[in-house]
Amino acid sequence: MGAHTGTSTYARKLTEYVQHHLFGPLVAALNRDNLPYRGFLGVDCIITNKGPRIHALRCAMRDMEAQVVLPRLEDDLMALFQAAMTGRLDQVPPLTWRDESSVGIALVAQGYPHHFPTGSPIRGIDEVDEGILVFHDATYSAVGLRYESSGSRGSGPLGALIMGAGVGSSAGQGSTMTTSGGHVLTVVALAATLNGARGRAIVNAERITFSGRFFRGDIGQREFA
Repeated sequence: MGAHTGTSTYARKLTEYVQHHLFGPLVAALNRDNLPYRGFLGVDCIITNKGPRIHALRCAMRDMEAQVVLPRLEDDLMALFQAAMTGRLDQVPPLTWRDESSVGIALVAQGYPHHFPTGSPIRGIDEVDEGILVFHDATYSAVGLRYESSGSRGSGPLGALIMGAGVGSSAGQGSTMTTSGGHVLTVVALAATLNGARGRAIVNAERITFSGRFFRGDIGQREFA
């Protein structure tokens, strides 16, 4: 139903801890056992009284994670993909990130994830503020996703990639976009603080409507639950 990233001192220290105590040993074990790996490698963690504990490994960046993490990336994502595919990641400079928090709120149909209606007209995507990203998950338009208003376009390499792929864009004039599943859209906002990003995401999520539309307003309310 949502995801967020933070920039607080605690978030930075937790990142350093996970990198040193979880990812470091994991990569060392792969090298020790001569198991080369290329691609995304992630861990799902539980925060306990004894620190983060891994409960799952994964080899993909899921949609909600990608939608809040990648907008903060300043570097060229396609160049990173190419470096990973050709075994040149060791030649890539340290990644640079926007010093902002991000919040992504999923807009879902009533009844999700079990039984939900489809075919409901979607309105208001063209009313979101500048810099807001709207990712499509379960939408349909007879003319496809061909037009992106300047108000919904992101900046930087990711924004260019999104524009080229038609993700986060609205349907062409004269067409009707409808829902085609339960998780319809995700609204992502960035701001200097987590609370600011959450506020922007909620305000813009309210502007998009379809039958039975609802979302969780507590996403990003606390940095860590």
